[in-house]
Amino acid sequence: GIETEAQAAHKGLQDRIDAVVAKVKGLPQSPAPEVAFFEWMAPIFVGGHWTPELIELAGGRHSLNGPGKHSPETPPQKVVDSQPDAIIICPCGYDIAATRKEVDATLVKQEWWQELPAVQSGRVVVVDGNQMFNRSGPRLVECLEWLAGWVHNKPEWIPEGFPVEPL
Repeated sequence: GIETEAQAAHKGLQDRIDAVVAKVKGLPQSPAPEVAFFEWMAPIFVGGHWTPELIELAGGRHSLNGPGKHSPETPPQKVVDSQPDAIIICPCGYDIAATRKEVDATLVKQEWWQELPAVQSGRVVVVDGNQMFNRSGPRLVECLEWLAGWVHNKPEWIPEGFPVEPL
């Protein structure tokens, strides 16, 4: 019945998580890339709750906040000090078009933004916050798979159709 289906679904998701963790452990990565995850742009709120843990499982670091903590308002200087190698912008309730509009009106106009290593190297993306990262559920496994593929430049790991665009 339903219990058997639920157990099978859980096992399938756990197997996918375990596969990502195994792939990442097999990579030579020292130190892990610093990933800044923005849940909001003005003021800046960085990823909290499960997002830092997903970044760590994917082989990245999210020094702006730790796993299980609320999403904190973060001063720009703290972002600059973290020297992110990669930046993900994924505000709750915003699709990619709305996020781009907000980023253009806020972040890109800031002098400090242009100084960030991720911005200078073109490693900034916008993810559809309506669909990904911001709601707990099975899609977080897809987010983990995408994170690992993107952070480590392994496009073959990235789920097809993941709603993301470079900034």
